[in-house]
Amino acid sequence: MIKDFLKNIYLFVSLLLNTSVSVFSVLLFSSFGVNRKMGKCVEKYRRFSECAVLGNGPSITNLLEKKRNDLDDKDIFAVNFFCLTNYFDMVKPGFYVMLDPDLFSDDLLGSENTRVDGLIDKLNSITWEMVIFVPVKFKNRKLTASFTNEKLTVIPFNSTPISGVACIENLLFKLNLGMPIPMTVINAVIFLAVNLKYDLVNLYGVEQSWLKNLHVTNDNQVNVGLPHFYGGSDDIGRHSTLNTLSTFLYTQATCFASHMRLEEYSKYNGRRILNHTPGSYIDAYDRIVEEPDAG
Repeated sequence: MIKDFLKNIYLFVSLLLNTSVSVFSVLLFSSFGVNRKMGKCVEKYRRFSECAVLGNGPSITNLLEKKRNDLDDKDIFAVNFFCLTNYFDMVKPGFYVMLDPDLFSDDLLGSENTRVDGLIDKLNSITWEMVIFVPVKFKNRKLTASFTNEKLTVIPFNSTPISGVACIENLLFKLNLGMPIPMTVINAVIFLAVNLKYDLVNLYGVEQSWLKNLHVTNDNQVNVGLPHFYGGSDDIGRHSTLNTLSTFLYTQATCFASHMRLEEYSKYNGRRILNHTPGSYIDAYDRIVEEPDAG
């Protein structure tokens, strides 16, 4: 009896502490002007009641090659290096989201063995209007300043992680002052789509199944296959999260917990998220998955 009481007290205090840290983080790191810009984005750039989030997982090829009509009457979100693929000009996404700190490293611009310069050149050459979402903390980096195409509109978003008492979380979420921990760019895109008031958020190519490609070498190096539809199944990525197995597994748990919170938040707002990705490891959302066509 006493143990249960003390446990409840501990959980309550932990919740209050997390809430306090989140509020303090918002005051320190978030921009209060983002909410107004997001509102204008809804009015000016949102065309349909549904959107399609295009991840870079291998299954996206089947959609883009054989089921392109599934994207009709939907606003399209693309991420990371999708613009360097042959499908970019065909799909013409209206929204593009970047989150990875490596993309915003000033040292990468003009350096060898990087695709960042190619990304800049491609986005500066498009002929349709597109919104690029970048975290507030990166809005003044060289990458962001390099987007000179008048067809591009850069809108910052607050990627400040929020956790704590649910009602305070929801308030801060709705004010665009933070989001559930954006461990991946897909976490961030889903949050943005919900706050852009799409009734239905459709997910494609979001396998997030890195765990099945995880292995540890004899010299204790943690490796994981990061298959992208444009990189092939042997695309092995190195990232700071791979320094130790415990670090990588922690980020994975955080990523999927974030998806669970996003599902709760979407229902709170009367929205729905559907995952159309075969073999996806995301267990938070309802699935509508068709088997890939044979041949």
